[in-house]
Amino acid sequence: MKTKKIKNSSIKSKREKASIKIQEVYDFLCQFAPPQLAESWDNIGLQVGNLDDEVNTILVSLDVTEEVLWEAVDHEAQVIITHHPLFFKPIQCLDDSQVSTRLARLASNMDITILSFHTNLDATQNGLNDLLAEQLKLKNCTPLLASQNSQKSKTGLGRVGQLSKKVTLQNLLENISSQLKIKNIRFAGSLFHEVKKVAVMTGSGAGFFNEALTAGADVLVTGDLKYHQALDAISQSISIIDIGHFAGEIGMVSLVTEKLKAWAKKQNHALQIFGTQVQSDPIQYWNSQASLPENFLEKFKVA
Repeated sequence: MKTKKIKNSSIKSKREKASIKIQEVYDFLCQFAPPQLAESWDNIGLQVGNLDDEVNTILVSLDVTEEVLWEAVDHEAQVIITHHPLFFKPIQCLDDSQVSTRLARLASNMDITILSFHTNLDATQNGLNDLLAEQLKLKNCTPLLASQNSQKSKTGLGRVGQLSKKVTLQNLLENISSQLKIKNIRFAGSLFHEVKKVAVMTGSGAGFFNEALTAGADVLVTGDLKYHQALDAISQSISIIDIGHFAGEIGMVSLVTEKLKAWAKKQNHALQIFGTQVQSDPIQYWNSQASLPENFLEKFKVA
C-alpha cells in the first residue's frame, strides 16, 4: 500500500482550537473501564501521542490500520480510540519493517494520539461482554471468569446467562445470525443439541470451554475456534459457536462512541465523535456454490 505524503502544518491548520485535554477523555474511559480489570499481559492505555494535547475530534475503531489513520485525518481527529492495542510486545526500534511501528510513526507524523481499551473494556460492567450477552438476549448474567482485581462482583471476562426458553443449537445459530448480521458461522456440536444456559466471551475465548462447562453452560459463543478445541468440546458434550473475532468485538465502536457522546453532552464539551466506517472483517469466506458478479475478477488482474 502506498503511503501518502503528510504535511503536518496542513493537518493542524484545519483543526479548530480544542477545548479539553486528551487526559480528560482518557480519565473518563478509565472510570468506565478501569485499568486494573485488564489482564496482566495486556498493553492498554496510551500507545502513541501525548495526554496533555488538546482534542475536539475523536475517531473510535476496533484496530489501528493505515485506512483508519487516514480516516482520522479526513475527520480532522486528534485522537483514535481502539480496542486492540498497537503494541503487545516491547519494541526495540522504530523502523518500518514491523506493521505496528510503521503505524506508530505514521500516527506521530499525523499528530494523532492513540488510546487503547482492551481486556479492561471486555471485563467491565456494561462493557463488551455484557453487550454481546444483551445482543443474544441472555438474562441473569454473571462473569464467566470473575475479576480478581475488583471489588465489583459483575466484572470479569466472559458472561454466563440464560435464554428465555430452551432452544436447539440451530435455533440459536439462526438468532445469532440475525442479531449480529453474520452470514457465515462456524460451530462444533449437533444442530439438535438443546441449549438454555449460554456462555459468551468476546475475542479469542474458545480455550475457555472447560470454564463454560464448569459454569453449567450448554454452549460457548466466542471467536477463533481451533480444531482440537472443537474435538475436546464435543467429547465433553458442550457446543461451541464461533462468531469470529471481528463480529464479537466490532460492537466496541458503537459502545464507546455512544458513551463518549453522552459524557461530552453532560460535561458540555464540544467534542465531535465518530465511529469508523472503513474497517471490516479481514477474514473472508469462499463459497464454491456462490456465483460472482460478472467481470468481478477483472479488477484483480495485473496490467
